[in-house]
Amino acid sequence: MNSQITFTDCTSWNNNKGWDQGTHNIYNMNAMYKHIRSLAYSNNHGINFVGPGTAGYSGTVTFYLIDSIIRDNCVQGSNVYGSPRKLYFVHNVYDNNGAGTCGSTFNVGNIGLNPDGVTDGGHIEDYLYNNIFYKPATMSNLQQKFWSFTATDYSLESDYNSWV
Repeated sequence: MNSQITFTDCTSWNNNKGWDQGTHNIYNMNAMYKHIRSLAYSNNHGINFVGPGTAGYSGTVTFYLIDSIIRDNCVQGSNVYGSPRKLYFVHNVYDNNGAGTCGSTFNVGNIGLNPDGVTDGGHIEDYLYNNIFYKPATMSNLQQKFWSFTATDYSLESDYNSWV
């Protein structure tokens, strides 16, 4: 519950959820999860992160995704949900995620930052820097799917990203 866990040079492929760190409903959780130079491909969901849970849960989980490649995941590249949390996505490449070839009816493309204003009352900070997001091959024109639900205490900083 109060740990630092680092995944370095790890690969996940051909799973439902390639990686899914964190946990719901833990009081006083102050953990840190790091993915450095990870590769997640051909999963339903690539690299996902979940905070402690709904309103009233104390502590903060901090997530890092650095220098990683997330590609060809059927439903989405990353889904980030639960609060309170801090999230840092830096120097990553997302390519052809959310193509929907696994029969998913809810296709969110590359990345979903998913704070839910109904259940997430904790502070949420998301930072996206120097990432490359290539659209799924099945998307037409210049569309790129990125979504975020509402939250009561949410901040998002995004700079020097490339949306291709």
